Amino acid sequence: MADSVSELFEEALGLSEESRLELAERLIESAPPSSEIQQEQIRIATSRMSALDTGLSVEIPGEEAHATVMRAISLKP
Repeated sequence: MADSVSELFEEALGLSEESRLELAERLIESAPPSSEIQQEQIRIATSRMSALDTGLSVEIPGEEAHATVMRAISLKP
């Protein structure tokens, strides 16, 4: 077993790209969010719901939103 974060990091670099991404996601998910982040997420969600309720925003079907994001990502250098 690795003795330090640096050693774990070096071992992780030996994983496939897919495995490294999975590991990163799992590590991020395991960390408790700070109360500041949670409060900001609540503020954003509340603001977005209010915008929907008042008609300032419109809902976009998930598949359409996903396709838009994927097109935007593919245009990035």
